[in-house]
Amino acid sequence: FLYGDDYISKLSEDVQSRIKTFCNKRIPVYYNQAMHHAPVWHFETMDLKTRLLTHTYALLFFTDPMIGNFYKRFARDYFRYHDEVYCAAGKMILAMQYENDVLFGDTNNPGADLDRELVGGYSSLHVRRGDLQFPEVKFDSATWYENTKELWKPNELLYIATDEKNSTYFDDFRRQHSGP
Repeated sequence: FLYGDDYISKLSEDVQSRIKTFCNKRIPVYYNQAMHHAPVWHFETMDLKTRLLTHTYALLFFTDPMIGNFYKRFARDYFRYHDEVYCAAGKMILAMQYENDVLFGDTNNPGADLDRELVGGYSSLHVRRGDLQFPEVKFDSATWYENTKELWKPNELLYIATDEKNSTYFDDFRRQHSGP
């Protein structure tokens, strides 16, 4: 950023080629003095051309691969949930596996297959309802079930995370996949 946008044309052909490959059809925005001194960067994401539904490593390109790898490792190691969140999630997983065992018993439920690391025994589905912008993706639970039924094992415990406030919304799921 010390040299300004004019410096980009002076980069080696290899670096310019890697920038073009990385950006593909996107227009590159180069880090500059204004960005460096800005207290906050705001990325406009209100139209379909600028949606940020991706990981940070798909947005940032470093011309020096060693620096790029450093920041990718930094993001991997430090942009994560606190250990307490992982511990709470582990307790929830154990609770679901226990509930599965209480409901079905290990021998009666092929859906309770645990791997050698004791992972499994349930499946989960995240159904977002309240924040969707497009009406064509808001459909009833029967359609949700029809679109996902091949994923579930018979009698498998199913955990659904949702922002749906209507407690009867998943009745179609319950009728098709409720266990005993």
